[in-house]
Order: sequence, then structure tokens, then C-alpha cells
Amino acid sequence: MTIVVEAQDEKVLEQIKKQLNKLIDVISVTDFTKKEHVERELVLVKVDYPAKDKDKLDALLVKYIAKVVQRKGNVVIIEAVDEQDKIGS
Repeated sequence: MTIVVEAQDEKVLEQIKKQLNKLIDVISVTDFTKKEHVERELVLVKVDYPAKDKDKLDALLVKYIAKVVQRKGNVVIIEAVDEQDKIGS
């Protein structure tokens, strides 16, 4: 499991790491702040849409590099994975 934390300062980050290490199920805690890493954000969205708008929905999926992970009737669950600033816009 990955937990992302935006700590106000180094003391807060150290306290979070100490508390996580006390948990029984935690094997290790790694701080990637100063290490090379890739950050991605995953969003799952449930959308209700009429069947006549399928082409519009498909065009949006291509634009945002998203895909349908489940479709039931007029309801779809869409998955988008990208950098945080691109997902948020």
C-alpha cells in the first residue's frame, strides 16, 4: 500500500514515519521525497449517460486518456491515470 503525505515540515514527517513503523502490519516505511520516483494519480468516476451520447463519451475518453472499466446499461465506471495536475483539470 502507498500512502501519500504532504507534511508541513520535517518534524511532522518524522512523527508520521515513527507512528507508521509502530503498526503491526507495516513491514517498512520508505520516504521517496529525495529519491527518484514516478508519481501517478488514479481516478475512478461513475457516470450516468444516455446511449445516444456514447460517441461524445468515447471522444472524452480519448482526450483524457481514460478507459471504461465497467459498463451496465446507461452507467459506466471510467478509469483515468495520469500526473496529478492533468487529472485535476
